[in-house]
Amino acid sequence: MKQYVANIDEQKLAVIMEIKARFEDGKISLEEAQDELLEKVKRVTASEIAVIEQEIKVLDDEDCLKKDIQEMVAIFDKVRQPVAFDLAKDHPVKSYLLENDVIRQTIQQLAALMQREFNKVEWQAAYDKLMAYKIHFSRKQNQLYSELERCGFDRPSKIMWTLDDFIRDAINEGYELLKDGKFEQLKVHQKTLNADLLDLIGKEEEILYPTSLDMLTEDEFRQMRLGDDEIGYANIEKPTEFLPKADTSDSFTDELTALLQRHGYGKSDEALKVAEGLLTLEQINLIYKHLPVDFSYVDENNKVRFYSDTEHRVFPRSRSAIGRDVKNCHPQRSVHIVEEIIEAFKAGKQDRAEFWIDKDGVFIYILYVAVRDAEGNYRGVLEMMQDASHIRALEGSQTLLNWSNENSEVAENDDSAAQVEGGNMVVTKDTRLKDIIERDPSIKEKLMEYNANFKMLKSPLAKVIVPVATVEMMSERSGVELETLIAKLNEWLQ
Repeated sequence: MKQYVANIDEQKLAVIMEIKARFEDGKISLEEAQDELLEKVKRVTASEIAVIEQEIKVLDDEDCLKKDIQEMVAIFDKVRQPVAFDLAKDHPVKSYLLENDVIRQTIQQLAALMQREFNKVEWQAAYDKLMAYKIHFSRKQNQLYSELERCGFDRPSKIMWTLDDFIRDAINEGYELLKDGKFEQLKVHQKTLNADLLDLIGKEEEILYPTSLDMLTEDEFRQMRLGDDEIGYANIEKPTEFLPKADTSDSFTDELTALLQRHGYGKSDEALKVAEGLLTLEQINLIYKHLPVDFSYVDENNKVRFYSDTEHRVFPRSRSAIGRDVKNCHPQRSVHIVEEIIEAFKAGKQDRAEFWIDKDGVFIYILYVAVRDAEGNYRGVLEMMQDASHIRALEGSQTLLNWSNENSEVAENDDSAAQVEGGNMVVTKDTRLKDIIERDPSIKEKLMEYNANFKMLKSPLAKVIVPVATVEMMSERSGVELETLIAKLNEWLQ
């Protein structure tokens, strides 16, 4: 890691590490450690703190306690060198900072709401921003942490990811309390959540981002922008600038095609012999892109080598995942499950493992399959993931072609089927949002202008929510009275 950080003073680091070691062994108090650092080293940069944490701390289960993570760098409170960011427009770190600014404002709004009579609509508006902030975590975990790992700095993947997940869970818990109208419990919960959010933002802006700017080059950040776009942004507009200076491919599959063609393989008109048949590389990529399921492949060395570049991905992926150790693609609390699956596959004890998630009307099916060659040698893991909500909802039989059912999740007698009178759609409480948008795509923009709570339709979650959401669900989510919303939608559709 040190080779990626400029102007490291080894003697200064040795002094800091000696003081920190005595503090962690309980030989001196926190205040004594802080005062000794102030006397002997005066100032400590974010990158120096990062190097020290990378080298001095051995990861164990105790590190995964929220309290320990939050107090990990408290020793540097009196000597931490202030950071002033001077970033180009749409720099990836700039996007993180803008997202944090929105959450700071949201925390202030929530603090004010806690002092007033409970208003569910106002709380819902604030919580929509908190729920969207989870995209901030996903982008860090899939993009920034991955790049730092390549430089030998894996503490964010091992420790900060855990703190991200503590806070993600707390946001979800608060949202459930809000839905249930448990205001008194929500106020108590929110006070802790607000403090935890501010603590996390502080660690990001005082240590993580300055260290990232020291370790990563401008070109690496420009490349990162492409993967950032794949995952999305939280409560800010999508950036349009700070893209790679050189021409780059639009997707991972395009990059793979270009690489193979440079070496004389897979020209667009050259058929490749596959297991059963002949396909051009273009055809292979098109097949992967249009499969109704997501695929990821991890090789026998536990490195991520491929993921299918589909528009309907269930969980976020970005090109930074390629070449990454698979255990760093998962939060600490689930790494042991990943390792258990891989070990069982490698030992030949198991060949598949399946999981499923059934929540809020969405059913996600996940299957891991051991990949073996003709001799039975372990060659990796294939992960398959699918939103199976539509399949689960099917009933009876359909043996005749019915184009109207394409992209539809309802049978003819389903109350949520779109009703049409005199050529116009008639919206009821059971009408699905998907049918409304298919009828008039401009409705999506109109909803976002009509009520700020509908701005989530721009988020990556929209691809999961839109197919299953009914007008009644939209009313509950937005706080708009059901009859008012139905009238407005019917007005727009006339």
